[in-house]
Amino acid sequence: VLSASGWSIDNVTDADYRAAWIQAHVQKALDEFLDGTNFDFEGPLSPGDPRVSGYTDLVRETKEAFSKAIPGSQVTVDVAWSPDGIDGRFFDFVGLAQASDF
Repeated sequence: VLSASGWSIDNVTDADYRAAWIQAHVQKALDEFLDGTNFDFEGPLSPGDPRVSGYTDLVRETKEAFSKAIPGSQVTVDVAWSPDGIDGRFFDFVGLAQASDF
């Protein structure tokens, strides 16, 4: 599994940025014969911040790209132990669960 690194939370609302990062990330997984990727973003996101949906979009679009390029691959997401904004992490937990495999 490839660590989902090298992306910037400040750019996740930009669809072109996400597409370019995803294309490069999928290619790296193919080049290294890997079967998935894991997101482990631990920074704070406030309720209503557009980056919350941008992060969920990044995960969903990555899952779609990996599924197409590497059938049977998995995209996973690590989240905080509580959905109640622990450490300022107000993620779209339901959206991330729906967008990923685990």
